[in-house]
Amino acid sequence: MVSLNTLGDDAITFFRDVLRQNLQDKQNPQRSGSEWIYKSRPATKEIDLPFVIVTENKEESTRITIDRASVKLSSPVIRLDIRVWAHKINHRDEIADQIVKVLKNPASSDGSKTIAQNYFVFKRYEKYEEDGKIADFPEILRIKRVMIEFAYIGG
Repeated sequence: MVSLNTLGDDAITFFRDVLRQNLQDKQNPQRSGSEWIYKSRPATKEIDLPFVIVTENKEESTRITIDRASVKLSSPVIRLDIRVWAHKINHRDEIADQIVKVLKNPASSDGSKTIAQNYFVFKRYEKYEEDGKIADFPEILRIKRVMIEFAYIGG
């Protein structure tokens, strides 16, 4: 369970596990989520595409704004930086679209708790293409970066 004290790493692990439970692999036969959805790039050079990396872009703590009329509290914010790596453009784009759909749904679960039960509220997302050559790969990789922002309303 994610809490305010463990927001950073626990949130990344939770969202990675939500994606592992809900994304559909483009390979046939399909792999389990733990075989292609990670918190960092796998160390091995023998990487089986497509794969997804979920990291934290930024975490902001609760802010207090005081003016003459009121005191306002804003919820902590967590920003996920998710990259989809694939050989094919359509696989990259389909997986990126699945990611947004899954994470926008408050009922999506890691297998034990939903996004809503962990007190996350979807705020917004952005997507960017970052295709290019990477040293370990002989061909151009199709990479899409998905930035997703959540407010944390738990205690």
